[in-house]
Amino acid sequence: MEFNHYFSNDELTQIIKHWSDAYPKLIQVSVIGNSHEERPIRLLTLTNQATGADRDKSAIWIDADPEV
Repeated sequence: MEFNHYFSNDELTQIIKHWSDAYPKLIQVSVIGNSHEERPIRLLTLTNQATGADRDKSAIWIDADPEV
């Protein structure tokens, strides 16, 4: 993934789908609501499911505003 341009919502959606399809045991995607433009707000949970549930481990929350 290169960061040399602004990614559209559709591009980000495709990237997230590619990652979750390529690494289904590490990445879970859920929708936690909708933006004021009615676009889904996605939550990516990154964890090795083989070592236990994500809620049983230490965690970090990273929040990003795509408009910045």
